[in-house]
Amino acid sequence: MSFAIRLVVCQYGVAMYVPTKGVKSEGKTYEYLALCESIREGRKVRQVVVANLGRKDLLDPARIDAMVRALDPLALNAAVFDLDDDRQGPQTSLEYGPMPILQRLWEDLGIGPLLRKASAERSATAPLERAAFAMVAARFLHPASKRDTLRTWLDSVYAPDLKGLSLHHLYRAMDLLERTKTRIERVQWGRVRTIFRPSVDLVLVDTTNTYLYGGERASLAQYGKSKEKRYDRRLVSVGLLVTRDGVPIGMVSDEILAHLREEKIEYVAGSRLTREAKAALAYRGERWREVADLGIRIKELAIGEEAYVVVHNPEEEVHDRKRRQEILARLRAALRRNPSGSNLLRNSLYRPYVRLGGRAVTIDREAIRRRARLDGKYVLRANTALSGEEIVRAYRQLYRVERASRELKGPFEMRPVYHWVDRRIRGHIVVCFLAYVLEMALRQALGKGEVVSEKDYRAVMADVRKLKVVEVQTRRGRYVMRTTLKGRAFEAFAAVGMRVPPKVLEGSAAAGSTEPVNVM
Repeated sequence: MSFAIRLVVCQYGVAMYVPTKGVKSEGKTYEYLALCESIREGRKVRQVVVANLGRKDLLDPARIDAMVRALDPLALNAAVFDLDDDRQGPQTSLEYGPMPILQRLWEDLGIGPLLRKASAERSATAPLERAAFAMVAARFLHPASKRDTLRTWLDSVYAPDLKGLSLHHLYRAMDLLERTKTRIERVQWGRVRTIFRPSVDLVLVDTTNTYLYGGERASLAQYGKSKEKRYDRRLVSVGLLVTRDGVPIGMVSDEILAHLREEKIEYVAGSRLTREAKAALAYRGERWREVADLGIRIKELAIGEEAYVVVHNPEEEVHDRKRRQEILARLRAALRRNPSGSNLLRNSLYRPYVRLGGRAVTIDREAIRRRARLDGKYVLRANTALSGEEIVRAYRQLYRVERASRELKGPFEMRPVYHWVDRRIRGHIVVCFLAYVLEMALRQALGKGEVVSEKDYRAVMADVRKLKVVEVQTRRGRYVMRTTLKGRAFEAFAAVGMRVPPKVLEGSAAAGSTEPVNVM
């Protein structure tokens, strides 16, 4: 048996229904059906019989199907398909809910306009801004490699304006992001301050590192202390500047810190091994001062407009020394097995500790001494009038508050990183940063300026991600429709100032109506 399924858009207020009327005959009651229409005349509503359909028990469903099919070509916004026809009905289901929300934030924070302008300045005709948005949205929803983003993710979401992108577009967009990083940070932070007015008195720089699948040709990537214990991989370190609530200001750079100084915003930051940080570590003009209750010792100096504090943690020193000794023991065993050491230069775990002398590989004792001098040490930099001890305490306090409220690295997870050269690594990090920016902007929007809790945010996003797009094929053509909003999904659209998207996104009904479509 074939049943007709109608997609009806009630665009003009026409309401039709099929009431049942009981008629008695020879002691029995029979039910008759009629197609009726309600018509309003002034304050009254009257019913008009459009067609009598006959006795209910004698109606053949196939006849009803035939009637609906016969009327189908004459309908404006109604469409019919048969369940028996595999060529008709729902064809695909795609993720949709987060995409218009992310696009709205992308524009409101000024990122989209800036990238379109930057692309035009270089006379680029490729859709680089769209490619950048695609990578950021993919990082937000489905972190993967750029190739996987192109091959898999783009085909799983409803985003017509992202179709036709190539891997070349993604790589060129990464280069654009790398070149405009500072401009992006200034624009997005300016918009965040205007829209949400976050509290900015003292800001925190959270530092993290991640390992690379590659990076041999990148000066950014170095061997070091891995939080994931991947000492066999090169690491790239990133500093992220955030408010007390975790709202991102930017990635740590001299330009961003100079901007904070101009704005009279005080900061405390963990410093990478810049020239100034190395100078601080090598500084011998002052003795170490003990901070007994913290179990550390410090020494401080001023470089330019900033105060630098070198912190030595004896417990971390023991850990760093033990790890290096383990690596060196394995290195010596490898040299005993293969005295020429021909394979060690290719081993990323041992390479920092060996050197090539003539045709033989030997242990680089000077490199070992250089690394040993850094055991258990790190550098803080600040532009405050606080003492060195107060800077350390402020950094630790902010760090504990920030870590207790949320996991900073979660939305800013950088792996997988498959890039080999500096500019692509930087571009990848900017993509991750912008995904984090969009997430925190949405959390602020949901909290009306305050950062909504991780629990509430995830509950709303779970419902948003249930919003899908379904492609439906009928005799009259193709329709692309969204599914019904579930749970708290509406909150996300309302938070960013959007109406819920129309039920029909593509098809004959989409052009003339934004009213709901009923699947019957």
